[in-house]
Amino acid sequence: MLTLSESNKLTVDDTSPLLCRFKTDLQHNKTYWEWFENADTLVSKLKETYEKDFDENTILKTSQILMQEHVKASANPGIYLYDIVTGKNLFKITDDMVIRQKVHAGEDGSILKEQVMIHPRVSSALILYKHENAKLNSLIAKGYGKAVEHLTNPELIIENTKNIVKESIDVTDDTFDGELVRFFVGKENRSGILQSLNSDFEKVQNIAQNLVLQIRKANIQKIRFISIIREFDSKNTWFEVRVEAM
Repeated sequence: MLTLSESNKLTVDDTSPLLCRFKTDLQHNKTYWEWFENADTLVSKLKETYEKDFDENTILKTSQILMQEHVKASANPGIYLYDIVTGKNLFKITDDMVIRQKVHAGEDGSILKEQVMIHPRVSSALILYKHENAKLNSLIAKGYGKAVEHLTNPELIIENTKNIVKESIDVTDDTFDGELVRFFVGKENRSGILQSLNSDFEKVQNIAQNLVLQIRKANIQKIRFISIIREFDSKNTWFEVRVEAM
């Protein structure tokens, strides 16, 4: 099972070219990591380096995405895979996602160094993701943006849910001494997720209503929404919503 970063859209937007360029530059110039000292430093350095090619609004939006990714990665350190098309982080690479091939003799008898490779189950899932992403962009261009908005902007599911439950439940953005609760919603078969779409059907609202039912069934009185994470395997995709509740 793979987890996509909950804050990142799967579609290309005006920040994608700068995100891709910065992350490529970051691999060749480690001093760029010093830019993450604080948000102001990051914006200043991005402007100084890239203002000839990108406007100020794009640089500001890009800096916000980079800082959000940095904060999350700092809380959960590791190597993160990012999409070279959208420029956004996909997920953290864990030990079970790689195969370590020890030093061994090649077919010609030469000694080959230790190699680290992505596990086939991960690479196959990524191929499916890239295929889905290309089709998603095509559907948006054809006017099906609303029908796939739960995939391109899952945060809307949380916003819609908040608007419904706030009438009967105490919704807060502040931490409190509550219990971590996870809800799973919006499960779909990946082979049919982008087929036979109704351009007028808003899946975001449909998923939000299902989430509301689960929250009410859990008899929650106070809630803080922490994150929404899209997860998938070779057959299905769904969302995991994490909340603090009491």
